[in-house]
Amino acid sequence: MELRIHNWYGTDEAIEAFNTPEPPDFHCDCRFAVLPQAILCFAEIGETSSQSHLSSPSHFTWRPLRPDYEPSDSIPWLPSVVREAWDRTRKPVRRIREHHVFLRKEKGEARFQCACGIDLEVPAQQTLPRERAMAAVVEFFSTRRLPRCVDWGDYA
Repeated sequence: MELRIHNWYGTDEAIEAFNTPEPPDFHCDCRFAVLPQAILCFAEIGETSSQSHLSSPSHFTWRPLRPDYEPSDSIPWLPSVVREAWDRTRKPVRRIREHHVFLRKEKGEARFQCACGIDLEVPAQQTLPRERAMAAVVEFFSTRRLPRCVDWGDYA
């Protein structure tokens, strides 16, 4: 089965579309299903910005139901296995999984609408590993100039 944007799918149907032999690894109260080639987000859209919501037509903001899904993780409310879709261990950085977002209005609904065109994260070329990001912040505030530890490319 091929997923089509704006069509409605049950959780099992969405997972089956990826034809993976092993079952998914579920996280965050089954809000995320991690597959070898994809991370699926199944979310309800809330009424306020303190809940999961669409902050623009092309950006979805997920809000956790609780703050401690993975207490040992540096971001316990969103475990690294869910947020890491990029391999940053070598150059060039490469995508190892795609995020796919499935939304529904109310928790009682059995099906989610495929919103795969919505970004769940910032592209890898616009991010830094945590250590370099912290070094860049320190350098920026101490020198009041663009940090030299960052390759600014066309942005400088």
